[in-house]
Amino acid sequence: MPLRILVPLETLEASQPALEAAREFFPDAALHLLHVVIPGEVPLRTAAFPAGPGEEAEAQVDRSLQARLEALGSGETLQVGDPAAEILERARSGAFDLIVLSPSGKRGLQRFLLGSVAQRVIRESPIPVMSVRRLRGGETR
Repeated sequence: MPLRILVPLETLEASQPALEAAREFFPDAALHLLHVVIPGEVPLRTAAFPAGPGEEAEAQVDRSLQARLEALGSGETLQVGDPAAEILERARSGAFDLIVLSPSGKRGLQRFLLGSVAQRVIRESPIPVMSVRRLRGGETR
């Protein structure tokens, strides 16, 4: 049975290091991509959430992400709720062997007020978590 990996997505750019690392280090793994929308935020566009007027640029980015998801042949879930809680719920379900994520890079007051999803997941996850971030030069670490 292949390794089952949960890859939480925030945005295409922020999540790219996690997607690349999951594919590079675990080429035969079954990836499941999870995007959690905080209530009140604009979700990734899907058939259930079509783009409205004035949202074309954002929808273009989301279509690019959808194309990447399809190319990976991965499962995908769009969920509304608290991102850390939703990720941890799936980690505790027994459906996954590993979480590969990219911290959002929030700093200062924004991080203090919103908290760090990555930190909470790393602290509380019952399964291993691989945190991947892109360095300023574009190198992944």
